[in-house]
Amino acid sequence: MENKYLYEDKNEIDNFNPKAIVAICFLECQGKFLLLKRAKPVFGEYLWGVPGGKQESENNIRETISRELDEETGIKIGSSVFNYIGERYARVAPWGDYILVIFYLNLPIVSNIILSNEHTTYEWVDKNDLKSFNLLKGQSEAFDLV
Repeated sequence: MENKYLYEDKNEIDNFNPKAIVAICFLECQGKFLLLKRAKPVFGEYLWGVPGGKQESENNIRETISRELDEETGIKIGSSVFNYIGERYARVAPWGDYILVIFYLNLPIVSNIILSNEHTTYEWVDKNDLKSFNLLKGQSEAFDLV
């Protein structure tokens, strides 16, 4: 059985103390989802995941996901178009506790992907094939929400 990393209620995690708020986006186009493969030595090296990252100086989390999508893929999209899916609470060793804010966006056409140096490659993947990838901890659970 797969480990559980994401919780609906932060009280389900003893002494929950988030180090960061992280936004991720399930980007779909023509029935396929974008996965990015992490590069070494960044967090989760060589694992696959959706675009996302920590909230920095942005005023709101929608601005965070807009910035992250631009930085990681070169796709520039205004923050108001992302569909909010929900929030989950996570404890993932060795990285600690964080709040995960999940978004979804359906693009009408495939954009040209320009990867940051945090990633080595990308793939557009059918939802039925997502879990066959070596995903970042908690990503499999997050896919179940989309």
